[in-house]
Amino acid sequence: MRRRSAARAGAQVAALDGTGHWWMVQDPSGSARALTTFWAGQSPVR
Repeated sequence: MRRRSAARAGAQVAALDGTGHWWMVQDPSGSARALTTFWAGQSPVR
């Protein structure tokens, strides 16, 4: 249901296997990679 809701909202989903609520602490390098990839695809704010 979570992925379906994200898809309906047009959200991007990054799966970080083996992580839970504290995903940024559990996988810092994977989290940084996912966030950097997301931010790189965004339009600059004007």
